[in-house]
Amino acid sequence: MARRIDMETSTELSKNPGRHPLVYIFGILGFLTFLGLGYFFQLINDPQKFPITKIAVDGEFINLKHTDVESLVSEAVVGGFFSLDVDFLQTKMGNNPWIEAVSVRRIWPDSIRVSIREQEPVALWGEHALLNEDADIFAPSRLSPQQHLIKLDGPIGTETLVLAKYRELKSFFNELGIELTKLRMNERRSWQLKTKGGVVINLGRGDLGAKLARFKTAYEGALTEEWARVSVIDLRYTNGLTVRYFVDSPPVVTAPTVGNQQG
Repeated sequence: MARRIDMETSTELSKNPGRHPLVYIFGILGFLTFLGLGYFFQLINDPQKFPITKIAVDGEFINLKHTDVESLVSEAVVGGFFSLDVDFLQTKMGNNPWIEAVSVRRIWPDSIRVSIREQEPVALWGEHALLNEDADIFAPSRLSPQQHLIKLDGPIGTETLVLAKYRELKSFFNELGIELTKLRMNERRSWQLKTKGGVVINLGRGDLGAKLARFKTAYEGALTEEWARVSVIDLRYTNGLTVRYFVDSPPVVTAPTVGNQQG
Protein backbone atom coordinates (compact mmCIF):
# COMPACT_ATOMS: atom_id res chain seq x y z
CA MET A 1 0.00 0.00 0.00
CA ALA A 2 2.76 2.38 0.96
CA ARG A 3 4.67 1.52 -2.19
CA ARG A 4 1.72 2.47 -4.37
CA ILE A 5 1.43 5.85 -2.68
CA ASP A 6 5.10 6.56 -3.29
CA MET A 7 4.68 5.81 -6.97
CA GLU A 8 1.66 8.11 -7.28
CA THR A 9 3.48 10.89 -5.48
CA SER A 10 6.48 10.51 -7.75
CA THR A 11 4.23 10.61 -10.84
CA GLU A 12 2.46 13.79 -9.62
CA LEU A 13 5.75 15.61 -8.96
CA SER A 14 6.97 14.75 -12.41
CA LYS A 15 3.96 16.56 -13.88
CA ASN A 16 4.80 19.86 -12.05
CA PRO A 17 8.50 20.48 -12.49
CA GLY A 18 10.13 23.63 -11.00
CA ARG A 19 10.60 26.91 -13.05
CA HIS A 20 13.34 26.77 -15.63
CA PRO A 21 16.43 28.87 -14.68
CA LEU A 22 16.09 30.94 -17.91
CA VAL A 23 12.80 32.36 -16.61
CA TYR A 24 14.62 33.93 -13.68
CA ILE A 25 17.42 35.18 -15.90
CA PHE A 26 14.99 36.91 -18.31
CA GLY A 27 13.14 38.40 -15.39
CA ILE A 28 16.31 39.86 -13.93
CA LEU A 29 17.39 41.17 -17.34
CA GLY A 30 14.00 42.81 -17.89
CA PHE A 31 14.13 44.48 -14.50
CA LEU A 32 17.65 45.76 -15.15
CA THR A 33 16.60 47.01 -18.57
CA PHE A 34 13.67 48.87 -17.02
CA LEU A 35 15.99 50.51 -14.50
CA GLY A 36 18.49 51.35 -17.23
CA LEU A 37 15.87 52.97 -19.44
CA GLY A 38 14.56 54.96 -16.52
CA TYR A 39 18.03 56.24 -15.73
CA PHE A 40 18.67 56.98 -19.42
CA PHE A 41 15.50 59.05 -19.81
CA GLN A 42 16.23 60.87 -16.59
CA LEU A 43 19.74 61.57 -17.84
CA ILE A 44 18.78 62.94 -21.25
CA ASN A 45 16.05 65.13 -19.76
CA ASP A 46 18.49 66.73 -17.34
CA PRO A 47 19.56 70.02 -19.02
CA GLN A 48 22.67 70.06 -16.86
CA LYS A 49 23.95 66.87 -18.49
CA PHE A 50 23.57 67.91 -22.15
CA PRO A 51 23.35 71.73 -22.09
CA ILE A 52 22.99 73.85 -25.23
CA THR A 53 26.24 75.80 -25.39
CA LYS A 54 26.24 77.03 -29.00
CA ILE A 55 23.49 78.85 -30.89
CA ALA A 56 23.88 79.73 -34.57
CA VAL A 57 21.42 82.13 -36.21
CA ASP A 58 20.97 82.29 -39.99
CA GLY A 59 19.13 85.00 -41.87
CA GLU A 60 19.43 88.38 -43.55
CA PHE A 61 18.16 91.11 -41.26
CA ILE A 62 17.23 94.68 -42.07
CA ASN A 63 14.75 95.69 -39.41
CA LEU A 64 15.89 93.03 -36.94
CA LYS A 65 19.24 93.40 -35.20
CA HIS A 66 21.37 90.28 -35.13
CA THR A 67 22.20 90.80 -31.46
CA ASP A 68 18.51 91.16 -30.58
CA VAL A 69 17.73 87.94 -32.44
CA GLU A 70 20.44 86.03 -30.58
CA SER A 71 19.14 87.38 -27.28
CA LEU A 72 15.59 86.36 -28.19
CA VAL A 73 16.73 82.84 -29.11
CA SER A 74 18.74 82.48 -25.89
CA GLU A 75 15.74 83.47 -23.78
CA ALA A 76 13.51 80.97 -25.60
CA VAL A 77 15.91 78.02 -25.24
CA VAL A 78 14.57 75.94 -22.36
CA GLY A 79 16.12 72.54 -21.58
CA GLY A 80 19.14 70.63 -22.80
CA PHE A 81 19.98 69.07 -26.15
CA PHE A 82 17.41 66.25 -25.84
CA SER A 83 14.77 68.02 -23.76
CA LEU A 84 14.68 71.19 -25.86
CA ASP A 85 11.08 71.95 -26.89
CA VAL A 86 11.57 72.85 -30.55
CA ASP A 87 7.88 73.69 -31.10
CA PHE A 88 7.93 76.08 -28.15
CA LEU A 89 11.07 77.77 -29.45
CA GLN A 90 9.63 78.20 -32.93
CA THR A 91 6.37 79.58 -31.54
CA LYS A 92 8.22 81.95 -29.22
CA MET A 93 10.31 83.25 -32.09
CA GLY A 94 7.33 83.47 -34.42
CA ASN A 95 5.57 85.82 -32.01
CA ASN A 96 7.98 88.55 -33.02
CA PRO A 97 6.12 90.60 -35.69
CA TRP A 98 9.26 91.02 -37.79
CA ILE A 99 9.79 87.25 -38.10
CA GLU A 100 7.84 85.67 -40.95
CA ALA A 101 9.13 82.10 -40.58
CA VAL A 102 11.58 80.22 -38.35
CA SER A 103 13.02 76.70 -38.23
CA VAL A 104 15.17 75.08 -35.54
CA ARG A 105 17.64 72.21 -35.99
CA ARG A 106 19.68 70.37 -33.35
CA ILE A 107 23.37 69.74 -34.04
CA TRP A 108 25.05 67.10 -31.86
CA PRO A 109 26.27 67.36 -29.20
CA ASP A 110 25.55 70.84 -27.83
CA SER A 111 24.36 73.17 -30.62
CA ILE A 112 21.22 74.38 -32.34
CA ARG A 113 20.85 76.28 -35.60
CA VAL A 114 17.99 78.74 -35.96
CA SER A 115 17.06 79.87 -39.48
CA ILE A 116 14.92 82.99 -39.68
CA ARG A 117 13.16 84.70 -42.58
CA GLU A 118 12.45 88.33 -41.79
CA GLN A 119 9.23 90.02 -42.85
CA GLU A 120 9.74 92.11 -45.97
CA PRO A 121 7.32 95.04 -45.91
CA VAL A 122 6.03 96.25 -49.27
CA ALA A 123 3.59 98.86 -47.96
CA LEU A 124 2.41 100.73 -44.92
CA TRP A 125 -1.13 99.79 -43.89
CA GLY A 126 -3.15 102.43 -42.09
CA GLU A 127 -1.28 104.27 -39.37
CA HIS A 128 0.36 101.50 -37.36
CA ALA A 129 0.84 98.40 -39.51
CA LEU A 130 2.68 97.00 -42.52
CA LEU A 131 1.88 94.63 -45.38
CA ASN A 132 4.18 91.94 -46.73
CA GLU A 133 4.33 90.56 -50.27
CA ASP A 134 1.32 88.30 -49.61
CA ALA A 135 -0.78 91.17 -48.22
CA ASP A 136 -0.49 89.82 -44.68
CA ILE A 137 -0.70 92.48 -41.98
CA PHE A 138 1.96 92.63 -39.28
CA ALA A 139 2.30 95.34 -36.65
CA PRO A 140 5.67 95.86 -34.92
CA SER A 141 5.52 97.71 -31.61
CA ARG A 142 7.70 100.40 -33.14
CA LEU A 143 7.79 101.29 -36.81
CA SER A 144 11.18 102.31 -38.06
CA PRO A 145 11.17 104.98 -40.78
CA GLN A 146 9.65 103.48 -43.93
CA GLN A 147 9.50 106.56 -46.15
CA HIS A 148 10.12 104.51 -49.29
CA LEU A 149 6.92 102.49 -48.85
CA ILE A 150 3.56 103.28 -50.37
CA LYS A 151 0.83 104.09 -47.84
CA LEU A 152 -2.22 101.89 -48.33
CA ASP A 153 -5.50 101.83 -46.46
CA GLY A 154 -8.92 100.24 -46.69
CA PRO A 155 -11.63 98.43 -44.76
CA ILE A 156 -10.61 95.33 -42.80
CA GLY A 157 -10.31 92.33 -45.08
CA THR A 158 -9.50 94.32 -48.25
CA GLU A 159 -5.71 94.15 -47.93
CA THR A 160 -5.25 91.82 -50.89
CA LEU A 161 -7.57 93.88 -53.10
CA VAL A 162 -5.93 97.19 -52.20
CA LEU A 163 -2.40 95.86 -52.73
CA ALA A 164 -3.37 94.38 -56.10
CA LYS A 165 -5.00 97.66 -57.17
CA TYR A 166 -1.90 99.60 -56.13
CA ARG A 167 0.30 97.40 -58.30
CA GLU A 168 -2.04 97.97 -61.22
CA LEU A 169 -2.12 101.74 -60.73
CA LYS A 170 1.62 101.93 -60.09
CA SER A 171 2.30 100.40 -63.49
CA PHE A 172 -0.04 102.88 -65.17
CA PHE A 173 1.36 106.00 -63.49
CA ASN A 174 4.99 104.89 -63.85
CA GLU A 175 4.53 105.05 -67.61
CA LEU A 176 3.61 108.70 -67.18
CA GLY A 177 6.55 109.37 -64.89
CA ILE A 178 4.31 109.92 -61.85
CA GLU A 179 5.18 108.32 -58.52
CA LEU A 180 2.40 107.35 -56.12
CA THR A 181 2.75 107.74 -52.36
CA LYS A 182 -0.73 106.85 -51.09
CA LEU A 183 -3.77 104.80 -52.11
CA ARG A 184 -6.94 104.54 -50.08
CA MET A 185 -10.26 102.78 -50.56
CA ASN A 186 -13.08 103.93 -48.27
CA GLU A 187 -16.09 102.04 -46.94
CA ARG A 188 -18.05 102.88 -50.10
CA ARG A 189 -15.30 101.27 -52.25
CA SER A 190 -14.30 104.67 -53.61
CA TRP A 191 -10.62 105.10 -54.55
CA GLN A 192 -8.34 108.04 -53.82
CA LEU A 193 -4.63 108.30 -54.47
CA LYS A 194 -1.85 110.81 -53.87
CA THR A 195 1.31 111.46 -55.85
CA LYS A 196 4.81 112.30 -54.68
CA GLY A 197 4.25 115.94 -55.55
CA GLY A 198 1.17 116.09 -53.32
CA VAL A 199 -1.50 115.87 -56.01
CA VAL A 200 -4.70 114.19 -54.80
CA ILE A 201 -6.54 112.20 -57.46
CA ASN A 202 -10.12 111.14 -56.73
CA LEU A 203 -10.98 108.12 -58.85
CA GLY A 204 -14.25 107.24 -57.17
CA ARG A 205 -15.97 104.00 -58.11
CA GLY A 206 -17.14 102.53 -61.38
CA ASP A 207 -15.09 102.05 -64.54
CA LEU A 208 -11.57 103.01 -63.44
CA GLY A 209 -10.17 102.09 -66.84
CA ALA A 210 -12.17 104.80 -68.60
CA LYS A 211 -11.29 107.35 -65.93
CA LEU A 212 -7.60 106.60 -66.18
CA ALA A 213 -7.79 106.93 -69.96
CA ARG A 214 -9.33 110.41 -69.55
CA PHE A 215 -6.63 111.33 -67.07
CA LYS A 216 -3.88 110.22 -69.45
CA THR A 217 -5.33 112.28 -72.28
CA ALA A 218 -5.57 115.38 -70.07
CA TYR A 219 -2.11 114.88 -68.57
CA GLU A 220 -0.33 114.42 -71.87
CA GLY A 221 -2.33 117.23 -73.48
CA ALA A 222 -2.31 120.10 -70.99
CA LEU A 223 -1.44 119.07 -67.45
CA THR A 224 2.21 118.12 -67.94
CA GLU A 225 3.41 121.72 -67.97
CA GLU A 226 1.01 122.71 -65.16
CA TRP A 227 1.65 119.63 -63.02
CA ALA A 228 3.67 121.43 -60.31
CA ARG A 229 0.68 123.73 -59.64
CA VAL A 230 -2.00 121.02 -59.55
CA SER A 231 -3.60 120.32 -56.17
CA VAL A 232 -6.59 118.04 -56.83
CA ILE A 233 -7.89 116.13 -59.83
CA ASP A 234 -11.44 114.83 -59.64
CA LEU A 235 -12.37 111.99 -61.98
CA ARG A 236 -15.65 111.11 -60.29
CA TYR A 237 -17.76 111.88 -63.35
CA THR A 238 -19.32 109.75 -66.03
CA ASN A 239 -17.35 111.78 -68.57
CA GLY A 240 -14.70 114.41 -67.89
CA LEU A 241 -12.64 115.65 -64.93
CA THR A 242 -11.92 118.80 -62.95
CA VAL A 243 -8.61 120.23 -61.79
CA ARG A 244 -7.90 122.44 -58.79
CA TYR A 245 -4.65 124.34 -58.44
CA PHE A 246 -2.64 125.46 -55.42
CA VAL A 247 -2.58 129.00 -54.04
CA ASP A 248 -6.28 129.86 -54.20
CA SER A 249 -6.55 129.14 -57.89
CA PRO A 250 -10.15 128.58 -59.04
CA PRO A 251 -11.26 125.16 -60.28
CA VAL A 252 -10.39 124.58 -63.91
CA VAL A 253 -12.31 122.16 -66.13
CA THR A 254 -9.90 120.47 -68.54
CA ALA A 255 -12.49 118.18 -70.12
CA PRO A 256 -16.28 118.36 -70.36
CA THR A 257 -18.08 117.05 -67.27
CA VAL A 258 -21.11 115.22 -68.47
CA GLY A 259 -23.41 113.42 -66.06
CA ASN A 260 -23.52 113.34 -62.28
CA GLN A 261 -20.51 113.13 -60.03
CA GLN A 262 -19.97 109.60 -58.76
CA GLY A 263 -18.97 108.53 -55.24
